[in-house]
Amino acid sequence: MAKVQWKLWPKHHFTISSYGPERVIFERVDQLNIHNLSDFIDSKAKLGFGKKSFYDNNNILKRVLFSVEEGYGFVLVNNQEHIIFRLTIQFDNHRGLTILPPYSLPLTLEVFPGEEVICKFLVDPTGYSYSFRESYKYAPIM
Repeated sequence: MAKVQWKLWPKHHFTISSYGPERVIFERVDQLNIHNLSDFIDSKAKLGFGKKSFYDNNNILKRVLFSVEEGYGFVLVNNQEHIIFRLTIQFDNHRGLTILPPYSLPLTLEVFPGEEVICKFLVDPTGYSYSFRESYKYAPIM
């Protein structure tokens, strides 16, 4: 799959080629396939990309990555505690970031023990900015 996002011009021409043992047929896709993009972001997040931080101890991990060059971003939360972790992230004055379904802003997560949640974003190729406030609490398993 090849994705082209022009940073400065609304239209451009480009050449794409392929080689291999079998014939390749190129197709034009005008609509972004969110499922393929979602799988791509999942794979990047699971490979350990992003800035790493921990909550109160080393058993709840958060990784954040926003890439202008690649056009995507994510917030990953991994809970290895034996409690439920509830997190709210309020993005203030954000520009150039679009959160993908099923999540919305403000980002409200409930991460159960042993669970990993990945919230995915599109990042504008002209750049992004944001500030955020975050609150969290722990809840016992009922």
